[in-house]
Amino acid sequence: MRTRIVEIWTTITGGLWFLPTVMVLGSIFLAIGTLWLDNRFSVEWGTGLGLMYSSSIDGGRSLLSTIAGSMMTVTGVVFSVTIVTLSLTSNQYGPRLLRNFLKDRGNQFVLGTFLSTFTYCLVILRTLQDSGADATGPEISITVGALLALASLGVLIYFIHHISQAIQASSIFSGVGYELATTVDRLFPERIGHPREQSIRTSTATISDTEMRILAPAAGYVRAIDPESVMDAAVKFDAIIEFEVYPGSYVYENGLVARAWAAKHVEASLTESVREAFVLGKSRTPFQDIDFLVSQLVQSAMLALSSGVNNSIVAVEAIDWIGASFARIAERDLPDSNRFDDQGNLRVITSHATFESLLVGAFNPLRESSASNTLVTLHLLATLDKLTSHCHRKADFEALLLQASLLHDSGKANAANEYDLNRIAEAFAHVVKQIPETTSD
Repeated sequence: MRTRIVEIWTTITGGLWFLPTVMVLGSIFLAIGTLWLDNRFSVEWGTGLGLMYSSSIDGGRSLLSTIAGSMMTVTGVVFSVTIVTLSLTSNQYGPRLLRNFLKDRGNQFVLGTFLSTFTYCLVILRTLQDSGADATGPEISITVGALLALASLGVLIYFIHHISQAIQASSIFSGVGYELATTVDRLFPERIGHPREQSIRTSTATISDTEMRILAPAAGYVRAIDPESVMDAAVKFDAIIEFEVYPGSYVYENGLVARAWAAKHVEASLTESVREAFVLGKSRTPFQDIDFLVSQLVQSAMLALSSGVNNSIVAVEAIDWIGASFARIAERDLPDSNRFDDQGNLRVITSHATFESLLVGAFNPLRESSASNTLVTLHLLATLDKLTSHCHRKADFEALLLQASLLHDSGKANAANEYDLNRIAEAFAHVVKQIPETTSD
């Protein structure tokens, strides 16, 4: 349940509308507060020094109407032009750019400032009723409205600078890289129950018990799996549960997501408990899905290598961040697939992405896209070379050697001249030299 709540809360707070909505509500309370101050206190000293707005109700109404109208105009024009710019730029860097724009706190704050100023002015305008030629408007409230307008100008300048920085390749790749590092730190190492060295199916539940096929209630991507709920269900019903999917997998309606072995009379209750642990959605999220973030960098590199863009330098920069993410993953202890309860009984058998599967998913498409690009091929080999100093598992070294061999063969087949062929051979030989002959699992 905790994982589901956190995933839902992350999705809600990451939307473009969340912070602006909070700020708009805050502006309403601010307007109520300033009106209360106007009714309780006199501010003749402020008007005398020119610090407070002092004019007729008509003047105040005209000022606030101008501010409100200009805020909506600025909001519409600025964000319309920005969306067009981002749409064009995303053709080079992928849809990640638009996702960044939506979840960026700076963009949310800018939109919230404009809408809050507009809302504040509307609330104050509602109270400005004609009450005689000599009547003055609420000085504090109108002054705060003018200050909000000046603040909005400053925020507009910040937004122009911020968005021009955000569409640069370095900012896009670094944003994915930092988010990926945070996700790795949060998920690895991850433990459900107590892992044991022996992968033995031990429990009062056995393979001879009733096998239950747990099916997805709807089609969609697996956004998250609540590990506590699955373990609690397995202990409660004395069952063994085996996942068939992991976060990032796409499942069909009534598709197989898990198997369970337990007594037949608990089938309905156990099935419902396990199904509730799966969080499905129409799109992938980085909450528990490391491969999603890696694929964002891979997609950007592939778009840079496409014939329409053909920017090898951008691809090299994306590969640098891909390498940094794999170095971080290689240094972590990946979670054991077999999870045990406090009494040592096997309860959950998980399915999750490994260093090898992530490496294959990233380097295979990059190798195919850069087959005739010697610069990128050499940089991919150099990246594998750097990763050898971060790996410590035998399977990881074998995965690196396989990818290096494939890059060498591809580069040799597509090399334009003898000079490039020798460079690729030397880079491959250096990778092989860095891989130890014997390593510990």
